[in-house]
Amino acid sequence: MSDRDAVWERALICWGSVMRCHWILPACALLLVGSVVVVPVLLVRPAVAEPVRVVGEAPDEVAAVAAARVSGRRVEVVSARTETAQVFANPSGTMTLEQHTLPVRVRRGGVWVPVDSTLRVRGGWVEPVAATVDFRFSNGGDGPLVVLSKGERRLMLGWPGRLPVPAVSGDRVTYSEVLPGVDLQGVADPSGPRLLVVVKTREAARHPAVRRIGYRWSGEGLAVRRDGSGAVSVVDAAGEPVFRVGAPIM
Repeated sequence: MSDRDAVWERALICWGSVMRCHWILPACALLLVGSVVVVPVLLVRPAVAEPVRVVGEAPDEVAAVAAARVSGRRVEVVSARTETAQVFANPSGTMTLEQHTLPVRVRRGGVWVPVDSTLRVRGGWVEPVAATVDFRFSNGGDGPLVVLSKGERRLMLGWPGRLPVPAVSGDRVTYSEVLPGVDLQGVADPSGPRLLVVVKTREAARHPAVRRIGYRWSGEGLAVRRDGSGAVSVVDAAGEPVFRVGAPIM
């Protein structure tokens, strides 16, 4: 083989090597004479914007106003929340007050929970799940009919006679036949207990005990005062009202 043929053969071999490398590493190789240099390529992902956190409540008015402006939604001011009211900061910078005539929430263990007047038997008493007033009905026997508590003060209301074991349904407890033809009911309202005397027959209505029903009041350090309408105020030693009972109605 001549020197000229040897040169062409080496050139063809190199070209064949380059072609093979070219197919293996497309668009990533720098071709030099008889060699291949690999250049690394870094793929950069486009930045993704963080989603805006939607805040439904804030601890105070300043924080609520700022959160409402950023989120574009109204934000509740938690420090202004009460049993009957809520205050909201609006994105426009205005404030909204929502007011209820009756309590709709109550604090339990430092947390707001919805009012739930459903009665449950617990610890020998009949109590509401969550009420604004701490009270409980008798589960039958010779003890008090109703016990109301406020802090360390307790007011007990007794029925003139032994109470049967009641039937409990929803927010109502029924003591059947406390007098002939007469049922006694206790109702758990959001604002406190309510008592109903259910006279079932005309004969029962003529019973002397039905014409004048008297409850027994008792409470250490408490006094009962009646006004002209028949309503009762229970006051402490300083004359400050602790409980109030509305006038009876027929």
